[in-house]
Amino acid sequence: MRVRVLIIGVIALGTGAVALAAAPAGATAGRYDLAQCIRAALSNSPDLSAVAADLALARARLSGAHAGRYGQSEFNQILGFVNEARGTVLRSPDNKNDVFNGLGPFTRLDLAINIPLWTFGKLDKALEAAQAGVESEHAHGEVRRAEVILSTKQLYYGLLLSRQLSLVLHDMLDTMDKALKTTQKRLDAGSSAVTEIDL
Repeated sequence: MRVRVLIIGVIALGTGAVALAAAPAGATAGRYDLAQCIRAALSNSPDLSAVAADLALARARLSGAHAGRYGQSEFNQILGFVNEARGTVLRSPDNKNDVFNGLGPFTRLDLAINIPLWTFGKLDKALEAAQAGVESEHAHGEVRRAEVILSTKQLYYGLLLSRQLSLVLHDMLDTMDKALKTTQKRLDAGSSAVTEIDL
């Protein structure tokens, strides 16, 4: 048990020393409390940005379902140039390879209007599904937000624990150094109460 605590303490101390060595010389470490860490995690989490995009998509689908009641219209116009065509389909005096001879304008207009008169409940169900999609994405966003907060709390309290263990380890090492120095002094003085095994 003591060996495990000592190993964990050495690891915590080592990671703290590495973090201090990696910090720039002029940089001062800012102090963050739990609320500040949570706010920073919520504002910088890429998961929450993705959830916000999914929620915007669900709202757009809801708007599309609302607009489905008004129908759809479509207009297509094709413009171009075409060769002069004389004769019949079987016989023509024109040469098929003469592309630029007798060019004239060509246009085609298409207008389609679709108005839903009776959809047998399809529009109502599409609207309900879109509304349920918005609610689902909103709930998913709240779950992701709660997960970010939970992981931030776990990391925050894990850091506090590692700092406390580091302090305990420093105290233990100081105590062990004092005990070793005291034992060495007694050995040097020739005391019979201690032996080399005590070191």
